[in-house]
Amino acid sequence: MNRHSKSLLAVGGLLQQVRANTVAALFHGHLAIPLIAAGLATSSLIAFGSGLTERRSVLLVFVAAAGAFAVYQLDSALGGGREDELNRASRLRWRRGKEPFLLASALAAAVVALFCCVFVFPHLQLVALALGLAGLSYVLPVLPGVGRIRSVWFMKPVTVAAAWAVGTVLIPLVGASVDVAPSGLLALVTYRFLFLLPNAIASDLGDAPGDLSAGHDTVATRYGRRQLLHFCAVVALIPALGLVIMGPVMPTRWILLEAVGLGLSAWAIRVVPEGTGNYPVRGASAGPEEYRCRIDGALLWYLPAALLLY
Repeated sequence: MNRHSKSLLAVGGLLQQVRANTVAALFHGHLAIPLIAAGLATSSLIAFGSGLTERRSVLLVFVAAAGAFAVYQLDSALGGGREDELNRASRLRWRRGKEPFLLASALAAAVVALFCCVFVFPHLQLVALALGLAGLSYVLPVLPGVGRIRSVWFMKPVTVAAAWAVGTVLIPLVGASVDVAPSGLLALVTYRFLFLLPNAIASDLGDAPGDLSAGHDTVATRYGRRQLLHFCAVVALIPALGLVIMGPVMPTRWILLEAVGLGLSAWAIRVVPEGTGNYPVRGASAGPEEYRCRIDGALLWYLPAALLLY
């Protein structure tokens, strides 16, 4: 092997290592979460004509991103029980030794988001309180007789989708210097909830075998992949129809942004993981952890696309 070939192999190996570390940081370290939250919050601003040229809007997007990052980091740091050991082995190995830093970053993000809501955007305090209580009950067993919200089989995807919808719509729009009618806010929150609900449901599909072994009750353990993916497809048709209906009254760039985002999410959900049920796989298949990364990764479209649209 000549020197040129060795150099190419070395460069290829380095690129593979960089790619692996980047993917691990994004999905095991939850760095994708604030990017997704920022992208969805920016999309909400685009929907009603508010721009990131205002410092206030940029700060609101940051608050939404910091709050989401804090909840996900705290959830992983506190652990989810035996089901996480079975379903997220790669994530747990990657986070081992990094947990103090990741937990400190979560607490810092929570403090910054709380400070902004208390002292900079006091009119967001009720929204922040509602999201904080939802996040607390999702992370910690604080509900009497129930424990954590995620322990209730149907509440996990509903709560996740609802919290993301409220956080990425109300935080940027209620605080922004733009007039939005309550009906418009309700319509956009409903749209975002229905957009994200299939993602939240599908993220548990790959976990079904591990959840069953751990005695953890979820939507995916109660229903087969065929039923759930059909249900996700039906739900996804509602926001798709909403885009068609809203086309004449909403900014064209927002319709384009959301149409591509919806298509990418539908594709990611459709490429189901191997060995998790009775649904036939078409095209490339994926392991459970790769499947979750693909579902989240599809939502990373929003931040660069939304910034380009500005």
